[in-house]
Amino acid sequence: MGPVGLVLTAVVSPVAVPDFAPIAATLTAWPAHPDEWPGQLLAGARECVASMVRALLSEPGAEEIVVLVRDAVAEASARAALGGSARLLPARYGDIWVRDTGPILVEDTGRLEARCFEVNGWGGKFDFPDDHGLASRIAVELELPHRECPWVLEGGAIDCDGLGTVLTTEQCLLNRNRNGNVLRQQVHAWLARDLGARKVIWLGRGLVGDHTDGHVDNLARFIEPGVIAFTEPNAGEPNTEIHRAVENVLRDEHDAGGNPIDLVPVPSPGVVAGPDGHPMAASYLNFVIGQAAVVVPTYGTRDAEALTALQPHFDKPVIGVRSDALLAGGGSFHCITKAIPLGARP
Repeated sequence: MGPVGLVLTAVVSPVAVPDFAPIAATLTAWPAHPDEWPGQLLAGARECVASMVRALLSEPGAEEIVVLVRDAVAEASARAALGGSARLLPARYGDIWVRDTGPILVEDTGRLEARCFEVNGWGGKFDFPDDHGLASRIAVELELPHRECPWVLEGGAIDCDGLGTVLTTEQCLLNRNRNGNVLRQQVHAWLARDLGARKVIWLGRGLVGDHTDGHVDNLARFIEPGVIAFTEPNAGEPNTEIHRAVENVLRDEHDAGGNPIDLVPVPSPGVVAGPDGHPMAASYLNFVIGQAAVVVPTYGTRDAEALTALQPHFDKPVIGVRSDALLAGGGSFHCITKAIPLGARP
């Protein structure tokens, strides 16, 4: 592959590429880990991934879809479900959460580079050996220059506007189970050095039942510079006060350029209970932005309202796809995808 090209005009270098930037491909992974997807969950998770792929490819001008497969059995299963619609790429990986275990891509003086952070199983809870080093292996596959960053950071723990503003949560990035007893100032310095952060907007806690310790991609998402989608508080739910706190912070915030932020309220899906009866971390904000479609996880509750709230803010169809089985495993469509911007191609 030749030299990568310019993705966006950055005001700082390096700067993390935002989710809404034009993309060449979406990377995801095929569920295969028997311990993480027991019983009928494996078939359900595979159907969720296949449905997401079909939705991303449903419109003209869609990006390439690349699906990691961990062995011959998984490859045969993925091929049976997807046919020739996606490219299957044999790879070593632990579980399917490539948003967190893959590299974070940055633009640096007009070229793409990969930043490869340490992983520790989301604070030691789900530590798979093959997740270690996955970010570097993906970067090599993409033929991208990459740099190892010596601290724990998962991709779902941050959201960026491409202009130096980063969203995150204290619950995750200041959690002792990630990088020990660190302060805001230290994390901000790391984000500035590695991802070009000039402004960090700190939210508090994440959703009830979120095994990631409060990833921000369930709370608030940049959908363009200066515009953040957030979950509207709904009285009487386990996350009501969490959503209200997010709204209160964002209403008083500005981006890295000092500009006020416009907020897009998205309904809460309400209580979505897991197999054990406890609330799961369901959020309509865990959507994936493809080149030709936006795919939103749905749960059979306020789905139509959520799609209606998001559609005016995208120049492509916003499509709902059920995500129950993935959610039971701990995440949804944003968690299992990694955008490959224009200028890089697997």
